[in-house]
Amino acid sequence: MIVHARRRVKGFTLIEILIVIVIISIVSGVALVTLSSNKTKQLENLAKQLTHLITLAESEAMLQPCTLGLAFYHHSFQFFNYKPHEKNPWQAIVTGSLGLHNIPEHVQLTLRVNDEGKALDGKPYIFISESGDITAFTITIASIGHKPAYVVRGDASGNVQTEIYHEK
Repeated sequence: MIVHARRRVKGFTLIEILIVIVIISIVSGVALVTLSSNKTKQLENLAKQLTHLITLAESEAMLQPCTLGLAFYHHSFQFFNYKPHEKNPWQAIVTGSLGLHNIPEHVQLTLRVNDEGKALDGKPYIFISESGDITAFTITIASIGHKPAYVVRGDASGNVQTEIYHEK
């Protein structure tokens, strides 16, 4: 009687390797879609947040009564209270809803006031009067390196709205 010894070859078959590659690609695709939609949601939330805060500032300016300003930096924005008799008339609001707000690192804003581009240099360019009037402005919101996704517009009569960006 002849006994053949079977050698067990250790390793993976081509089918097993292909199955693992397919599983990894599916998981990667799902993760990529999730991250992409998360960034889009951040843009939408920032646009809505700006709209609500500017509307809140309009109410605040009428209630106090005072003049408020809105200033933008590259990765934050802040409201200021105008006090004309002070050495530095623009006093930063540091507490409450109108205090400093951070902008996510991947987000890029552009600011136009009365159809003129403005630098994001921390100076108030949007003014809100105690009567509820506001400087006409357009803020576009985009992911860095991408086309704008949202626009926040305000007109002189105090109407502020968020729109999905459409090229003209």
